[in-house]
Amino acid sequence: MRRPTLPKGVRAQATVLATVVITMALVVGAVVFIALTRANLTRSLETVVSSRSQDIAGLVVSGGLSRTIPSVRGTSAQVIDPSGTVIASTLDIEGQQAVTADTVPAGVLRLTEMAALDASGEQDAGENHDEEAPYLVAITGAASGDGVYQVVVVGSLASVNRAIATLIPMLAVGIPLLVMVGAWMTWGLVGRSLRPVGKMIAQAEGITLAKLDRRIDVPDSQDEIRHLAETLNGMLDRLESSVARQRRFVSDASHELKSPVASLLTMAEVAESARAQIEMKEFAGDVAGEARRLALLVEDLLILSRADEDHFQLDRTSFDLAELVREEAGSMAIAGVSFDLSGLAVTRVHMDRRRMRQLARNLLDNAVRHTGGRVWVETGVRDGFAYLLVADDGPGIPQNRREDIFDRFVRLDGARSRIEGGTGLGLAVAKAIVEAHGGTVRVLDDDLFPGAVFRVDLPMSGARQGT
Repeated sequence: MRRPTLPKGVRAQATVLATVVITMALVVGAVVFIALTRANLTRSLETVVSSRSQDIAGLVVSGGLSRTIPSVRGTSAQVIDPSGTVIASTLDIEGQQAVTADTVPAGVLRLTEMAALDASGEQDAGENHDEEAPYLVAITGAASGDGVYQVVVVGSLASVNRAIATLIPMLAVGIPLLVMVGAWMTWGLVGRSLRPVGKMIAQAEGITLAKLDRRIDVPDSQDEIRHLAETLNGMLDRLESSVARQRRFVSDASHELKSPVASLLTMAEVAESARAQIEMKEFAGDVAGEARRLALLVEDLLILSRADEDHFQLDRTSFDLAELVREEAGSMAIAGVSFDLSGLAVTRVHMDRRRMRQLARNLLDNAVRHTGGRVWVETGVRDGFAYLLVADDGPGIPQNRREDIFDRFVRLDGARSRIEGGTGLGLAVAKAIVEAHGGTVRVLDDDLFPGAVFRVDLPMSGARQGT
């Protein structure tokens, strides 16, 4: 058996659910209302017959009872002597036998229901009595000189049943009307609430890769719809920025790759067309240099691509950061550049050794390219962080460019260009490696060093989530 499914669309689903809930609530409310109404009407009749029975019993005790009892509020009454003979009654049941053969002790009141006004329990043939059945009977025992008399007061429950019978059709008509009104109001309110969403959908469909500058109108209401529009616009801002970076990255990468590829192609064409014997050793050295440059550029691009996708995998091992930096500095024997390694202190870390070596190489390479002739390097531990400091005596970095230099393919003007050949990715790669380890890298002002000062802070334990 297939399960019932809701209609498509939030508006229709909300209306159907609201209609079901309203219907159930009204039906349950109607049942409870009918039950309470019946109980209240029955309780009111019980109060009337009980009070009337006790009043007549008082007359019996005091000897003030007459043979005809006045009828009060549609009740009938009888007084039955100890032998079972009716000695007084209201005019509507005058001359009839005792309503009930039940007896109670003096001073006791008992309530009971009867199907007919007949002590034998058989239905009376009178038409009026048939219409008024069933009955609520109050019996009170009244002590007199020759025994205990039974005072019986009868009230018809037919009035209660007629009131309920009148109420049920009214509710049967009213409930569907209320359900329809509720469904109509729900349909209208949900439609009004979702109108801005429809507008947002139409605007979002018009936003393409070529039109990422468009934004969704934010409604004036202070509700979830406004929050949704603001969230979508924030997402579009990030998407536009990301696409712009990707386009710029692809453009810059294409430009950077074009140079070594063109050089290799030129060398090959020269070698192919040369009539004279070329110097193979020199030719191979030139080709190898361009190939290494190309390989380095591709490796840097791959690192940045993995960092963008948050797929930077780290192979952590324990090692001395100072020793690693000393090794890298020793491998960079460049004429006219001296390294001051006196600030290297033993710094045990648990990080990716290969990436840390690449970080040190990029920072040292950057310093060598822009130094006036001297490079200072320090390592140590401070406030739970391992730090690496690389400084030079070059022209320094302007305050307004200290964030830009960590972007991809960014090169400052010729004032910081001493040695050519950089890809423009070294500092961007360094930042990606540092952030993958949960650290920070920044440019500082330090009176101890005349040029640019780069400082890396890395947590001794733990790193970025997911690494």
